[in-house]
This record gives sequence, structure tokens and C-alpha cells, in this order.
Amino acid sequence: MSRSGTTRLLIVVFVALLAIGYLVNLARQNAKPPAAFPTSQPEVFPGVDQTQITRMEIEIVGTSRKITLVKTPGDWKATDEKGAAVAVNPAQVTRMIQVLSTLRYNRVMEGTDLSMFGLSGGGFFVVRFEARQAYTLHIGDLNSAQTNTYVQRGQDPAVLQVPASQMVILLSMVLEPVDAPS
Repeated sequence: MSRSGTTRLLIVVFVALLAIGYLVNLARQNAKPPAAFPTSQPEVFPGVDQTQITRMEIEIVGTSRKITLVKTPGDWKATDEKGAAVAVNPAQVTRMIQVLSTLRYNRVMEGTDLSMFGLSGGGFFVVRFEARQAYTLHIGDLNSAQTNTYVQRGQDPAVLQVPASQMVILLSMVLEPVDAPS
């Protein structure tokens, strides 16, 4: 074989090895699972289990309207802002507890002007609850699409967007008061 023939053969073998290496690398990359993305939105109160909630207080800011719920053995007792007994619908309380323990946010809002989110002065509503520790949720305006509500956890400067439908369930006792038991 001549020198030029040998050189051509080596070049062909080199290119073939490069092509095989490229194809093997490409197959390895395609075999890797895609990067993991969160399958669900983050929780507003991570780690809170609904069985841990023993007390809730829902207040309309700027008014005297407030409902306090306290868990007693086998039941929930409710009082209004004056300490008078309020009728309790156990199914409604269960839904409220489920909302608190599973509430998720879909967006963290940027900005320091809380008034643009309806949260200056503590918001329109405040929900306080105890579940091994005390938690506070300030509730502000709806977004422009009326689908999410702006909320703030305690003194945390972050403003979160949560589903408005869940806020309606959570605030139902102060929005639609029930007559006191007879």
C-alpha cells in the first residue's frame, strides 16, 4: 500500500471513530431522565398537618367582626368578638382546616409597596392559627383576573398569590355568619 493510501485509510478510521464517539455520547444524553420539575406548587405553611390545628381566629381588619374556633374533645367551639357562642358547622370547619394545611402559592410577588396588594395595615382579613406553633396569614386584594388572592405570612415581606376559591372557604365564617346556637 502506498503512503497516500495509508494516510487516507487512517483519516477514514479517525473520522469513523469520531462519529461513533459522537453517537455514543448522544445516546447517553438522551437516555438520561429529564431534569426534575416540581410536580406541585410550594406550600404556604409547609409541615402543618391538619390534625395539629387546635385553634383558629379569623378577623375582618378594621371592623369588630372576629370568630375564634377552639378544638375541644370531639368538637369545635366558636365564639365571636364579644365572647358569645357561635354555631359551628363541622363540615365547614373541616374544609377550613384542610385549606390551611394544604394551601399552596403559585407566585411570589416583588415589591415593597404592600398597598398595591391590599396588605398595608395588615390586609383586609387576618387568620391566626395554632398547630404546635402560632401562625398568621394576612389576606389582601384579588389579582386582576379575580382568580388569586395576595397573602402574606406573618411578618414575612414576601407577598404570595394563592387561589381565591380557597380564601373564600377559609373566610366563610366571617363572610357569612351563622346565628348563635339556641
